[in-house]
Amino acid sequence: MEEIYDSESASYTYQLLDVTTGQSAGEVELMDNFTKYTSYNANNQGYIYAGGESGFDLVLSDSYAVYGYDFGDSQETEIISYQSSDLSVYLMNEIVYLSPQRVLVCYVGYGDYDRFAILDKVNSSDVQEKVELQLAVYGTNYDGVEINRIVSEFNESSDTYRIMVVDYSEYATSEDPDAGITRLNNEIMAGEGPDLFFNGLEGSFDFDSYAKQGMLADFYELMENDPDFEKSDYLENVFEAYEKDGCLYELVPEFQLFTYLGKYSIFGEEALTWERLEKIMAAYPDADLFGTDSSGQNSAESLLYQAFYFCYEDFIDEEAGTCSFTSEAFLKLLEFIAENEQDDEVRGDNRQYIEDRALLYQFTIDAVSYLNYYNYGIFDEDFVAVGFPSESGTSSVIMANGSFAISSSGNVEAAWEFVKMFLSEEEQMPDDDMLFSYPIPVLKAAVRELTDRMTQQPYDTINGEKVYEAYETSVGGVTMEIEPVSQEVADRWYDYLCTVNRKLNWNFNDVMSIVLEETGAYFAGQKSAEAVAEIIQSRVGLMLSEEQ
Repeated sequence: MEEIYDSESASYTYQLLDVTTGQSAGEVELMDNFTKYTSYNANNQGYIYAGGESGFDLVLSDSYAVYGYDFGDSQETEIISYQSSDLSVYLMNEIVYLSPQRVLVCYVGYGDYDRFAILDKVNSSDVQEKVELQLAVYGTNYDGVEINRIVSEFNESSDTYRIMVVDYSEYATSEDPDAGITRLNNEIMAGEGPDLFFNGLEGSFDFDSYAKQGMLADFYELMENDPDFEKSDYLENVFEAYEKDGCLYELVPEFQLFTYLGKYSIFGEEALTWERLEKIMAAYPDADLFGTDSSGQNSAESLLYQAFYFCYEDFIDEEAGTCSFTSEAFLKLLEFIAENEQDDEVRGDNRQYIEDRALLYQFTIDAVSYLNYYNYGIFDEDFVAVGFPSESGTSSVIMANGSFAISSSGNVEAAWEFVKMFLSEEEQMPDDDMLFSYPIPVLKAAVRELTDRMTQQPYDTINGEKVYEAYETSVGGVTMEIEPVSQEVADRWYDYLCTVNRKLNWNFNDVMSIVLEETGAYFAGQKSAEAVAEIIQSRVGLMLSEEQ
C-alpha cells in the first residue's frame, strides 16, 4: 500500500500495489484517523502490517493495542489490548499471525530490549478477572513512556487490579477540540468517571474545580493512614504548595523551579522585596535589572506575565474569592514595569551578567546536579535563585512535571498503591551511572544525592567505571574551567529546595486579560496607576465573586 500526499488539498490518498507487477491495484478508502498509524509522536507509535490470517485486510498497532482493519470501514477493531493482556509494551516491532487464534509478537519492553511472545486467543471466562481502574490522561500533555512503563509494572505485579489508561484527547476533533474534556465531565457527572487522573506539565484537567466539588481524595489522609509511608521523608514544602484548605488533592512526584538567577555576592539569600530592590539598584545605578536578548521577554506585557507567575497569590485569594489590586504592592509593580520595560531590539552580549551590566537571568532549574555547570559561566561566580521582585519576595515557583489526583468515589486504596510507585525510592533516586538527572524528585534522600553531586567533577560511566573529565565553557571568547561547588554551597542548595512552597499558577489568563487590557492606558501615559488599579479591582473582583 502506498501513501500519497497532495500538497494542494493537504490530504492523503492510498493506493494498493500489486507486488508482482509493481503497478497500482486501485485506490482504497480509509478511515479519517488512519494517519495516526503512519506517523510518530512522543506518546503514540503507529505501525501497519499485512492482515495475513487475522481475518482483516490490515493489522495496525499503536502504543496501546493491536487492531484489525478492513478497507472502507470507519474505524478499526481492537484485537489485543496490551494493558488487558498485561503486556509491558513500549514499542511493537512485529506481529505475525500463525493462525487466526495464535499470534507471534516482537516488542520492546520498558527499560529493556526486544521481547518475543506467543499470544493465544482464549475465552473471556478463562481469564483471571481483575478489578480495572481507569487512569485519565490527555494526549501529548503527559509523559506516555514513564506512565505506561509504571502502569505495566503495576499490572504485572498485581493479581487483583489492572490500571487502564484512557487518553481523552482521542475524543477531540477539529470541529470540537474540547470534546475529550466534555466527555470526561459528562462521565464524572454520571458517576462513571476515572479512578485516577494525571496532568502533564501545563495540565488539562481542572483539579481545583474537581476538589471544590468534593470529587477528589485527600492525599494527606492516605499518607497518614498508610503505615508504610512516611511523609517527612519527602519535600513537604512541595506538597504544601498544592494544598487547598489544609488538604492535598494534587500530588506532584517531580518538579522544576522557574526563577531568575543572580550573583550571590549581590543578592545573597534575602528575599527580593521592593525595599531591597531599591537598595540594590542604588548600588548599581548603571545596570539593567534584567538582561537583554531578542526574545521580547522584557516588554511590559511579558514582565506582567513573569510577575504573575511569582506573585499571583499576592493579589488573588482563590479560596476567599477576593483580590487586592488597589494595594501598594500592585502599584509598586506597575511603577517597576514602567521603569524596566525594554523593546529588546538589541541582543545583549554574553558578558552582561559577569560585568554587572545586567543582574537577573531568567532560568528554569530542572537538573540540580548540573546546575553549576549550566550557569557558572553566566556569572563567573557563585549564584542564587532570586526570583521576580515582589512584596512577598518569592524566589522561585514550582512547576509540576506532572501531577496525580484520585477520585474519592473510585477504588481509592488501590489507586494510592499505584501512585505510591512514583514516590518509591526506585523511581525517585537518580541513576548512579550519570551525573545529570532530570527533573527534581520530591524524595529528600534523592535531592540530597543530587545536591551532593554538585561537588563532583562531571563524569561518564564507561565499562561500569566513572571517568571524570574537566568541564569548560567559553564566555565572550574567554575559555574558563568550571570547578565543582563546595559542600557548603551544595548544602545551601539542598536547604533551599526544602523551602520553596509556591506553585506556578497556569490558570490566570482570565485575570491577565483584564490586567493587560486596563494597564495599557497606564503604560501609554493616559491614566494613573491608581485609576487603572481601581478598574482592575472592580472587574476581577466581580469575576471572582461570580465563580464562587
